Amino acid sequence: MLVVSDEEYRIHLHDTVQIRVLGQSELDTKQEVRPDGGISLPLLGNVMAVGKTPSELDRIITEKYGKYLVNPEVAVVLRSFNLDRVYVGGEVNHPGELRFAGRLTLVQALFASGGPRETASLSRCFIIRNLDTSAESRDLIDIRKILKNQLPDPVLGPFDVVVIPESRISQAGRYVDQVVNRMIPRNFRLRLQEYYNLKPQLSNDFVGGFN
Repeated sequence: MLVVSDEEYRIHLHDTVQIRVLGQSELDTKQEVRPDGGISLPLLGNVMAVGKTPSELDRIITEKYGKYLVNPEVAVVLRSFNLDRVYVGGEVNHPGELRFAGRLTLVQALFASGGPRETASLSRCFIIRNLDTSAESRDLIDIRKILKNQLPDPVLGPFDVVVIPESRISQAGRYVDQVVNRMIPRNFRLRLQEYYNLKPQLSNDFVGGFN
């Protein structure tokens, strides 16, 4: 699923940006953001682009070209971009991968995944960052407090994993179901059903007394 933020997009590695300088076609260029986060521009050389919005990069390039040109007019156009992605799993209605452009918070990700199920425990949400690396971290978040404006809504990073666990009440109910369905012998359950089906008749017999 794709989620687009209201905030202006920030340039990522391997995005493609087009730079145009009015009246200076020899300075026009289209660049893919390199792994080091920079792009190479005529006259200017290396300019860091990653993490900046197109309008911020526009201002930086305009300022730099101002050393060589009189009142330069620069346009920065994002031609292609790589989407960030997170994974939301557990007790949500549509678990799976979310692809997003811009900024994505925990609550936005929760509702983009169809919202919590009735069995969800919103007080014990986990955000796992840097999964399967030495820097892996797990943050325990109480979403209920976020919804009450008692905690800030954390911003998710690329490849974060959000896990909404099952509530303790739901776990207890599931355990009871497992006991009933898996551990109690079927013949015992059938005899139990027969007893409850006969119970109203047995009660009437006792109420009527013995002949």
